[in-house]
Amino acid sequence: MSIFIKTLLNNKFEITIRNKFITKHTVILTDEYHDALTKKKISKKKLLEYSFQFLLEREPNTSILSIFELGIISKYFPEYEREIKKNVVKFWEIEKNYASFVMKKKKNYIVADMKRLLLK
Repeated sequence: MSIFIKTLLNNKFEITIRNKFITKHTVILTDEYHDALTKKKISKKKLLEYSFQFLLEREPNTSILSIFELGIISKYFPEYEREIKKNVVKFWEIEKNYASFVMKKKKNYIVADMKRLLLK
């Protein structure tokens, strides 16, 4: 199963889920709702990805509405906002640690390249 997210406008996204069946969903995510759930610690795309993972743990992609505002999820699944808020710090830590890892790797490659150039 895979989730692809395409930005249509600042607050409008198209999510394609490839599973047994391919489905497309148009989702509205306002800046206010994004901030309320994440305090902007993770991107809108990451919030959408985690939100669709949340949904897919509870229902097949063919049952997910084709057009909706992200906040509607909590009307069907009251635990949604609590779960996202609880896990946002974990999501943020994972992203931060990954970014730090990538930067260290790049730095190591740059240092190695510099040494190689100096030794020539």
